[in-house]
Amino acid sequence: MRIIIAALLFTSTTAMAHFKIGTYLGVDTNGSDCTVEFKKKTFVNNIKNPINERVLVLINKKRPFIVTHLPIIDTVKMNVVANKSNLTGVKGGNMKAVALQIDMDHTVGGPASYSIITHDWANKKRSKFFCDGLEFQKL
Repeated sequence: MRIIIAALLFTSTTAMAHFKIGTYLGVDTNGSDCTVEFKKKTFVNNIKNPINERVLVLINKKRPFIVTHLPIIDTVKMNVVANKSNLTGVKGGNMKAVALQIDMDHTVGGPASYSIITHDWANKKRSKFFCDGLEFQKL
């Protein structure tokens, strides 16, 4: 019985750990290196559920974001689930917003790419930064 409980706990814990704490290196659209560092993972109210997951990431060693799985809400089927395909974070500023979306690759267990979109309403400007081919960097 203890083995079954231990196996269930191990499986449920690892199912949530779809990335490693550490740095992933990729290439941007100009061929330059780009990084995302997964610094820390926490859960709201200490309840381990993908909807409660909060991850502190650092983009290109200088830009912090807290990202989460956005909920998918279906009022007809009465479902509430986490969108496990990506982690998303948004920061609001004075007349602008910056969004980070990290696309996850569950076949390799980590991020595949990320996009940062800046929407500056005041100056009617939009920009996008894209980083692809992310690979975990072993120390």
